[in-house]
Amino acid sequence: MPATGPERPAVSEWASALSWGRDEAELVSELQAGSETAFDWLVTHYHAPVYNLILSMLGDTSDAADGSQEVFLKAFRGIQKFRQGSSLKTWLYRIAIREALNHKRWFKRHLQKKCFDRRRAGRGACRYRNRGSGCDAI
Repeated sequence: MPATGPERPAVSEWASALSWGRDEAELVSELQAGSETAFDWLVTHYHAPVYNLILSMLGDTSDAADGSQEVFLKAFRGIQKFRQGSSLKTWLYRIAIREALNHKRWFKRHLQKKCFDRRRAGRGACRYRNRGSGCDAI
């Protein structure tokens, strides 16, 4: 394999090594302009707090990982609508809280349907056991 020159570090390596030395308004402007470096910095800087918030609400590491990914996808898609009346951290946390609550609502509805189907099929009452972020019908 021919040498192609020195390997360039990934954007995330730069993002984790550098703090955003500018003010938040400038970061938001960079994000709204589509800067990959700014978005990579945002994910690198806020991933752990967002993940931990969702984990504290759902209690399941897999659900927290999925929820965190959804938060940053929604942030990426919605950054143009961000109003600078609140901090970026507050905005991300609100997205994370809504994501966790939506997950809980979906899970509850899913279990209710599962229970209803069991009773309808004549398999008796539905019992639940705790399992991470909610219950599982048994």
